[in-house]
Amino acid sequence: MRFLLHLVNDILDFSQINAQKLRMSFEELPLVETVKNCYQLVEMQAASKGISFKLNLDDRLPKKFTTDHNRLSQIILNLLTNAIKFTSKGEISLSATRISESFIEIKVCDSGIGIKEDDQKKLFQDFTRISYEQK
Repeated sequence: MRFLLHLVNDILDFSQINAQKLRMSFEELPLVETVKNCYQLVEMQAASKGISFKLNLDDRLPKKFTTDHNRLSQIILNLLTNAIKFTSKGEISLSATRISESFIEIKVCDSGIGIKEDDQKKLFQDFTRISYEQK
């Protein structure tokens, strides 16, 4: 149910972006909790496909971090669900690392099919689909 709500919010946000009316809401909240919640939301999907799913959190992450936690969650969940969708075997990892006082690097890595170099140019075009072949 929660995943469906995120999907609806993604669609609404897309229309707000196109209308140039998307609002950001910056708050100081626990970063680790935000990342862990994303991990837990898709953990069962990875397990159902037999994919190893790892969470790596830097011990130096701040207790609280100012960001738009809803947007951050939305981005992480989109990356994770794509990783699960396009990975048939192997592993997926979600990591958060403190780079500096004000920068955190959040990465999703997978052993999925990848994106052809020619198709990478299409990634940020509206309503563009990229064809793929499962390995």
